[in-house]
Amino acid sequence: MKSVGMGRVFKDSTQRINSLDFFESDDLLVTASDDDAIRLYNVSTGVLLDTFYSRKYGVQNITFTHSPDCVIMSSKESKSVPSAQAQDVHVIRYMSLHTNTFKRYFKGHVGPVSNLSLSSRDDTFLSASLDKTVRLWDLRTDTCQGVLRLPPAAEAAPIACMDNQGLVFAVASEGGRILLFDTRSSEKGAFASFQIPDEAQSPLGFSDLKFSHDGTLISAVSQYGKGSVYILG
Repeated sequence: MKSVGMGRVFKDSTQRINSLDFFESDDLLVTASDDDAIRLYNVSTGVLLDTFYSRKYGVQNITFTHSPDCVIMSSKESKSVPSAQAQDVHVIRYMSLHTNTFKRYFKGHVGPVSNLSLSSRDDTFLSASLDKTVRLWDLRTDTCQGVLRLPPAAEAAPIACMDNQGLVFAVASEGGRILLFDTRSSEKGAFASFQIPDEAQSPLGFSDLKFSHDGTLISAVSQYGKGSVYILG
């Protein structure tokens, strides 16, 4: 990238865009916004291809699957939900943009979902939640494949991400601690951990967590102070 200029500007959302994702191979961009809308764009032509709405529970954490016609998403954050309804409100939805229908629902979280992370290798994905759990799912079934329970005393929303091989995932929460797990045996606990000293007293946790393409580095974006970006490796 030798130069950067303004390519396209999309001004269709009437409220804050809370998440977006590029498809892995086509020139497609999907956005989710606080006006309960999902918008699909062709970034090469600058055309808004379609708009969908999730009026009942809203939409955030929008993420493409390995199909350009399908996305996964969580409900917009809602903390004041009766416990009996929590799993229905905080459900993760697997949606077909082609038919504008939901293909599958993933129930288990009883608190707002803080992020979603899809494996680049297969149909598995992670979800992290304010209920202090990280769950492993497979798009082909609505049965949860594994649950990691974090210390209940933690106040910040955890976030999780998979590496590009789908073999390791990282979990970050408050206190500047990042844990690494083997996807195939996460029930054995973390096999490695990192402590970021500057974040040790932070009650806010991290806003973003990503592996580099080769899996040797991790970037972590702090929500504390000015929002530092840390590179770990």
